[in-house]
Amino acid sequence: VATFDDVTERRLTEERMTHLAHHDTLTGLPNRSMFRERLHLALEDAAATPLAIFSLDLDRFKAVNDTWGHPAGDWLLKSVAERLQRCLHNETDIVARFGGDEFVIVQFNFKGIAHAEKLAKRIVEAIAKPFRDKNRDMHVGISLGISVFPDDGSDADTLLKNADTALYRAKSEGRNLYRFF
Repeated sequence: VATFDDVTERRLTEERMTHLAHHDTLTGLPNRSMFRERLHLALEDAAATPLAIFSLDLDRFKAVNDTWGHPAGDWLLKSVAERLQRCLHNETDIVARFGGDEFVIVQFNFKGIAHAEKLAKRIVEAIAKPFRDKNRDMHVGISLGISVFPDDGSDADTLLKNADTALYRAKSEGRNLYRFF
Protein backbone atom coordinates (compact mmCIF):
# COMPACT_ATOMS: atom_id res chain seq x y z
CA VAL A 1 0.00 0.00 0.00
CA ALA A 2 1.37 3.43 -0.89
CA THR A 3 0.13 6.90 -0.04
CA PHE A 4 1.14 10.02 -1.87
CA ASP A 5 0.66 13.59 -0.68
CA ASP A 6 1.11 16.52 -2.99
CA VAL A 7 2.97 19.06 -0.85
CA THR A 8 3.53 21.52 -3.68
CA GLU A 9 0.94 23.98 -2.38
CA ARG A 10 2.31 23.88 1.17
CA ARG A 11 5.89 24.30 -0.03
CA LEU A 12 4.94 27.26 -2.22
CA THR A 13 3.17 28.88 0.74
CA GLU A 14 6.24 28.35 2.95
CA GLU A 15 8.52 29.85 0.31
CA ARG A 16 6.20 32.86 -0.04
CA MET A 17 6.13 33.39 3.73
CA THR A 18 9.93 33.21 3.92
CA HIS A 19 10.20 35.73 1.08
CA LEU A 20 7.76 38.11 2.79
CA ALA A 21 9.66 37.85 6.07
CA HIS A 22 12.88 39.01 4.38
CA HIS A 23 11.71 41.41 1.67
CA ASP A 24 9.91 44.73 1.49
CA THR A 25 6.41 44.12 0.14
CA LEU A 26 6.32 47.34 -1.92
CA THR A 27 9.70 47.25 -3.68
CA GLY A 28 10.68 43.60 -3.41
CA LEU A 29 14.07 44.67 -2.02
CA PRO A 30 15.58 42.99 1.02
CA ASN A 31 14.17 44.47 4.23
CA ARG A 32 15.98 45.64 7.37
CA SER A 33 16.01 42.13 8.83
CA MET A 34 17.57 40.46 5.80
CA PHE A 35 20.04 43.31 5.28
CA ARG A 36 21.30 43.10 8.86
CA GLU A 37 21.55 39.31 8.59
CA ARG A 38 23.70 39.56 5.44
CA LEU A 39 25.83 42.34 6.92
CA HIS A 40 26.43 40.36 10.13
CA LEU A 41 27.53 37.35 8.05
CA ALA A 42 29.91 39.49 6.03
CA LEU A 43 31.42 41.04 9.15
CA GLU A 44 31.76 37.69 10.97
CA ASP A 45 33.90 36.31 8.19
CA ALA A 46 37.42 36.05 9.60
CA ALA A 47 38.85 37.46 6.40
CA ALA A 48 36.27 40.24 6.17
CA THR A 49 37.33 42.61 3.43
CA PRO A 50 36.70 46.34 3.63
CA LEU A 51 33.19 47.42 2.70
CA ALA A 52 31.16 50.61 2.65
CA ILE A 53 27.70 51.21 4.11
CA PHE A 54 25.51 53.85 2.44
CA SER A 55 22.54 55.29 4.30
CA LEU A 56 20.19 56.98 1.81
CA ASP A 57 17.16 59.20 2.28
CA LEU A 58 15.05 60.83 -0.42
CA ASP A 59 14.85 64.62 -0.50
CA ARG A 60 11.42 66.19 -1.10
CA PHE A 61 9.60 62.84 -0.91
CA LYS A 62 6.95 64.24 1.44
CA ALA A 63 6.06 66.84 -1.19
CA VAL A 64 5.30 64.04 -3.69
CA ASN A 65 2.95 62.31 -1.21
CA ASP A 66 1.30 65.62 -0.28
CA THR A 67 0.88 66.75 -3.89
CA TRP A 68 -0.10 63.55 -5.72
CA GLY A 69 -1.07 61.17 -2.92
CA HIS A 70 0.31 57.95 -1.49
CA PRO A 71 -0.23 55.81 -4.63
CA ALA A 72 2.10 58.18 -6.51
CA GLY A 73 4.55 58.01 -3.60
CA ASP A 74 4.47 54.20 -3.71
CA TRP A 75 5.09 54.24 -7.46
CA LEU A 76 8.02 56.60 -6.90
CA LEU A 77 9.54 54.37 -4.21
CA LYS A 78 9.39 51.38 -6.58
CA SER A 79 11.02 53.46 -9.32
CA VAL A 80 13.75 54.68 -6.97
CA ALA A 81 14.42 51.07 -5.91
CA GLU A 82 14.87 50.06 -9.56
CA ARG A 83 17.27 52.94 -10.24
CA LEU A 84 19.29 52.14 -7.12
CA GLN A 85 19.66 48.52 -8.21
CA ARG A 86 20.83 49.64 -11.66
CA CYS A 87 23.50 51.84 -10.01
CA LEU A 88 25.17 48.79 -8.47
CA HIS A 89 27.79 47.26 -10.74
CA ASN A 90 28.74 44.39 -8.48
CA GLU A 91 26.19 41.58 -8.13
CA THR A 92 27.25 41.02 -4.52
CA ASP A 93 26.32 44.59 -3.45
CA ILE A 94 22.98 44.86 -1.68
CA VAL A 95 20.36 47.60 -1.69
CA ALA A 96 17.63 47.31 0.95
CA ARG A 97 14.63 49.37 1.97
CA PHE A 98 14.57 50.09 5.69
CA GLY A 99 11.17 51.82 5.60
CA GLY A 100 9.52 54.99 4.37
CA ASP A 101 11.93 56.67 1.97
CA GLU A 102 15.01 55.23 3.66
CA PHE A 103 17.32 52.85 1.79
CA VAL A 104 20.67 51.27 2.68
CA ILE A 105 23.40 49.86 0.47
CA VAL A 106 26.38 47.72 1.33
CA GLN A 107 29.22 47.95 -1.16
CA PHE A 108 31.40 44.85 -1.05
CA ASN A 109 34.85 44.63 -2.65
CA PHE A 110 35.43 48.18 -1.44
CA LYS A 111 38.60 49.53 -3.03
CA GLY A 112 38.86 52.86 -1.21
CA ILE A 113 37.13 56.18 -0.80
CA ALA A 114 37.24 56.93 -4.53
CA HIS A 115 35.37 53.68 -5.20
CA ALA A 116 32.57 54.64 -2.79
CA GLU A 117 32.53 58.20 -4.12
CA LYS A 118 32.02 56.90 -7.65
CA LEU A 119 28.93 54.94 -6.54
CA ALA A 120 27.61 57.89 -4.52
CA LYS A 121 27.89 60.23 -7.52
CA ARG A 122 26.20 57.65 -9.77
CA ILE A 123 23.30 57.39 -7.28
CA VAL A 124 22.85 61.18 -6.89
CA GLU A 125 22.89 61.56 -10.68
CA ALA A 126 20.42 58.72 -11.28
CA ILE A 127 17.89 59.91 -8.69
CA ALA A 128 18.15 63.57 -9.80
CA LYS A 129 16.63 62.69 -13.19
CA PRO A 130 12.85 63.27 -13.27
CA PHE A 131 10.53 60.32 -12.67
CA ARG A 132 7.73 60.35 -15.25
CA ASP A 133 4.35 58.87 -14.29
CA LYS A 134 1.00 59.53 -15.98
CA ASN A 135 2.24 62.60 -17.84
CA ARG A 136 3.67 64.19 -14.70
CA ASP A 137 7.24 64.65 -13.67
CA MET A 138 8.27 63.97 -10.11
CA HIS A 139 11.50 65.52 -8.90
CA VAL A 140 13.27 64.23 -5.83
CA GLY A 141 16.85 64.15 -4.75
CA ILE A 142 18.78 61.87 -2.47
CA SER A 143 21.19 62.42 0.39
CA LEU A 144 23.76 59.81 1.36
CA GLY A 145 25.89 59.08 4.39
CA ILE A 146 28.76 56.63 4.08
CA SER A 147 30.69 54.67 6.68
CA VAL A 148 33.55 52.28 5.96
CA PHE A 149 34.50 48.98 7.57
CA PRO A 150 36.84 48.66 9.44
CA ASP A 151 37.79 52.35 9.80
CA ASP A 152 34.38 53.61 11.00
CA GLY A 153 33.30 50.59 13.03
CA SER A 154 33.71 46.87 13.41
CA ASP A 155 30.07 45.85 13.90
CA ALA A 156 26.83 46.37 12.00
CA ASP A 157 25.21 48.67 14.57
CA THR A 158 28.16 51.06 14.70
CA LEU A 159 28.56 51.15 10.93
CA LEU A 160 24.85 51.86 10.39
CA LYS A 161 24.80 54.53 13.11
CA ASN A 162 27.86 56.23 11.63
CA ALA A 163 26.40 56.12 8.11
CA ASP A 164 23.22 57.75 9.52
CA THR A 165 25.32 60.44 11.22
CA ALA A 166 26.99 61.20 7.89
CA LEU A 167 23.55 61.24 6.21
CA TYR A 168 22.24 63.87 8.64
CA ARG A 169 25.31 65.97 7.95
CA ALA A 170 24.66 65.74 4.19
CA LYS A 171 21.03 66.80 4.71
CA SER A 172 22.02 69.72 6.94
CA GLU A 173 24.59 70.91 4.39
CA GLY A 174 22.10 71.26 1.55
CA ARG A 175 20.77 67.86 0.50
CA ASN A 176 21.41 65.96 -2.73
CA LEU A 177 24.89 65.40 -1.30
CA TYR A 178 26.95 62.58 0.10
CA ARG A 179 29.19 62.73 3.13
CA PHE A 180 31.59 60.28 4.71
CA PHE A 181 31.56 59.66 8.44
